[in-house]
Amino acid sequence: MPDALPFVLLAITWAGFTPLLKLAEMINERRDKILDAESKMPLRQRKQLLYSDWLLYLSMGVCYLLIFTVMFAVLPEYLSAPGWGKRVLCYIAAAFPGIFSVAALAGGYSDYRLMAKFLEGYNQRPNQAPADVTMIVKPQEIQAELGAAADSPREQSATSHNVKPA
Repeated sequence: MPDALPFVLLAITWAGFTPLLKLAEMINERRDKILDAESKMPLRQRKQLLYSDWLLYLSMGVCYLLIFTVMFAVLPEYLSAPGWGKRVLCYIAAAFPGIFSVAALAGGYSDYRLMAKFLEGYNQRPNQAPADVTMIVKPQEIQAELGAAADSPREQSATSHNVKPA
């Protein structure tokens, strides 16, 4: 009978990856709602989104990753006669969600500082985004810049060729 440990690790990872992606999508969606300067959402609601939704989802994601880290790390203890190869494989598998949880905490801290700075500036100027906070570029702004660049003489000379066939 072949050893099933790699398949077990793969199945656990596969089963855990889909909810983690959905959680990351929800975290990013909440962040974008909080940082949307054009939205008419009041400051109180933005703070509520930050502290009751965004922070909750981030902490759930980190806990989820830490559970997978522990689960992979203790798996060799439940195997019958685990060799050093199985232990190493499980510890390597445990390292990935552990590293991702640290990265999620670092990225979450950075996002939290950005949102706190935005909300502090929003409190001072409710209908304007703070000047020192980088905002997400809207697709309409990109199209406007591309349209302006295509109308410039330098861009026209680069695209138009006045070559006559011989």
